[in-house]
Amino acid sequence: MGVVVGGRLIVMRHGRTHANARAIFDTQLPGAELTVIGREQAVAAGRRLGEVTGRLGCAVSSYAMRAQQTMMLAVAAFEGVQVEAISCGQLRTPVSSVGGIHEIFAGDIEGSSSPSAHQVYMRAMRAWLSGDFSARMPGGESAEEFLGRAVPTLRLLADAATASNSDTLVVAHGAAIRLIGRFGTDVPDDVLRNTYVNNASLTVIEPRGDFGQWHVSRWADTPLD
Repeated sequence: MGVVVGGRLIVMRHGRTHANARAIFDTQLPGAELTVIGREQAVAAGRRLGEVTGRLGCAVSSYAMRAQQTMMLAVAAFEGVQVEAISCGQLRTPVSSVGGIHEIFAGDIEGSSSPSAHQVYMRAMRAWLSGDFSARMPGGESAEEFLGRAVPTLRLLADAATASNSDTLVVAHGAAIRLIGRFGTDVPDDVLRNTYVNNASLTVIEPRGDFGQWHVSRWADTPLD
């Protein structure tokens, strides 16, 4: 059975980083680089892209180093290009980095790996998933602030994908992806709460109507349709 193509956003979480490996909150730019495992995850995800899209129009990432590295490796693997020392000029697919979709700022717990910091994060995440726009980690961003910078970028990407009738790869971040799912799409609440967004997992969003009405056909590598 062939894959469906037509103006979708294929959202990938970046691969594992050195901060991820140490459970450190790392939300400020440029952030940590990919580990060897993270690079392998990005390559594997790029190969899985061929099962999801038959026509990739372009790829974008946040400005975070980990997202840019993941994008380049994934697109190279998707195209069958050798991933060692790749450059933009070797890729057929246009690649770029865009503002607005970097990770939600962790505030006072930035750089921490303590159990108490992770409890603070989980309290904020539970509030966000319950629909609280104002919730934030102390000193960090609220959902409203994140969406204020992310949604204009996502709308532009969605409009361009629809106009070109091709799919766009968007490499972003774990908490950011969950907030996009919660406030921008129809992903079921139980799926959103119980399906972890793993490193280099793929989420497929069909931007029907305006942000808030978009349809999710695949969430973190789990098919929903």
